[in-house]
Amino acid sequence: MKKFSIMLLLMVLAMSALLISSCSKPTVPNFEELGEIGVPASVWEYEHTVWFDINYVDMDKGSANVNIWMSAKGENPNATLKIVNKNIDFDTVLSYTHGKIYYGGDYELLNMDQPVAYEIVSGGKTYTGNITLDTWPQMVNVPTWPEFHQDTNYSPSWTISADPKFHIIEAGAYGAETVMTVIRQIPGTEKTFTLDQTHWSKIKPIEEFSFGINAVGYEMMNKNKVLITGISHNYYYWSQYELKTSHQTQRNPLRFMDQIQADMDK
Repeated sequence: MKKFSIMLLLMVLAMSALLISSCSKPTVPNFEELGEIGVPASVWEYEHTVWFDINYVDMDKGSANVNIWMSAKGENPNATLKIVNKNIDFDTVLSYTHGKIYYGGDYELLNMDQPVAYEIVSGGKTYTGNITLDTWPQMVNVPTWPEFHQDTNYSPSWTISADPKFHIIEAGAYGAETVMTVIRQIPGTEKTFTLDQTHWSKIKPIEEFSFGINAVGYEMMNKNKVLITGISHNYYYWSQYELKTSHQTQRNPLRFMDQIQADMDK
């Protein structure tokens, strides 16, 4: 379990530096340092960006537990965020040259089958709006995760009730004290992906492996000054020490900002 935790930490660091994307207009991430978390420079293209990391709880009721991050551009913006009627409390606020990043907010059982109201107050300005249903990516369902075998390709299939803007495949393997990471962007219409075993053939025997499917949605609001992003995901973890499937975990949603920006720039 200790090795498994180390592998996940190393993957987070490596993914920040090794983005391998199939975007039609690839961008080179420009990261500032935030401890172990990279902040893409494209975040500061907007007065505010709000990210919803979505974990669906009851699809019949359209409810989800969401982890919320927000950026605020400007010198000492002291921004606040309200979702529906709840003031969002953030665990940590960190300052940068261009503004602040607020992370660690949450909203339990957010009703996502109807427009979601928000209010941002920052620097004497107020931004309000209703996030439409089409913005939210739906639940990613994997009927059966294939078991990982180091000598064969890994090829899961999934279903989702509505096509998102796009999917991002995020995979990693650990072996021979080395971490391998792959990130691929694929159209929202595609529901299967094959990861060739040559990606990890040089670091066998593999001790740990992960494969993530991320459905991404976004919407520009307030005359393009506010960017709303939603990410729904499903992850598979394999370990020679421990096996975990369909594991949902809070992850840094900023890591996909450059892919979102490239998609908008098409």
